[in-house]
Amino acid sequence: MKKLIILTVIVFCSQLNAQKLINLGVQAGVNVNTLSTSLPDYFNSGNAGFRGGVFARINIKRFHIQPELNFSMVGGEGNFSENPNRYYSAKANTLEVPVLLGFKIIDFKLINVRLQAGGFWAWNLSKTIEVHDEAFPQNDTNITSKGGSDFNGGIIIGAGVDIWRFTADFRYQWGLANMYGNNVIFQDPRAGFKHSNFCITIGYKFF
Repeated sequence: MKKLIILTVIVFCSQLNAQKLINLGVQAGVNVNTLSTSLPDYFNSGNAGFRGGVFARINIKRFHIQPELNFSMVGGEGNFSENPNRYYSAKANTLEVPVLLGFKIIDFKLINVRLQAGGFWAWNLSKTIEVHDEAFPQNDTNITSKGGSDFNGGIIIGAGVDIWRFTADFRYQWGLANMYGNNVIFQDPRAGFKHSNFCITIGYKFF
């Protein structure tokens, strides 16, 4: 019975591979993040972080559905115009679940070009908020927490290309949620930090 089950699974996977209905793979790349807040006169700068994980792609002719599971490092820095010597930084390590819908605008045997859009959900594994004051270093603040319940979610648009088993994806993710909960540094309900990031990944499809 066990041999029959194993044989059935092998045959089923072989058929999926032959028909190119499902792809499974790994990917890794970089996030270029920005950190925004609703407080006025705040200027933010980009921050780079690692991202990587696994993905599946269900192909239906030129259309596809692509769920993923990624580890993603997001963050950003900034300051207020009234006090340019005081810098703020927020960073988080997240477990991210994007789900994308795509369409192949070019579809050849060994190469295709895709457009994609969808959404994502992310949980904070750890997060840090820092304040650095160049004029008064004694006022520097560092708050770190692990296993927080705060989350992020948002919208994704992007494009990608496949060459044989290799993939490259380029996307922008709009974060819509305040990932850091009630901010204890600003003491202002408008100070919710939101992350958005431009992502570049390279991947490999096992089949």
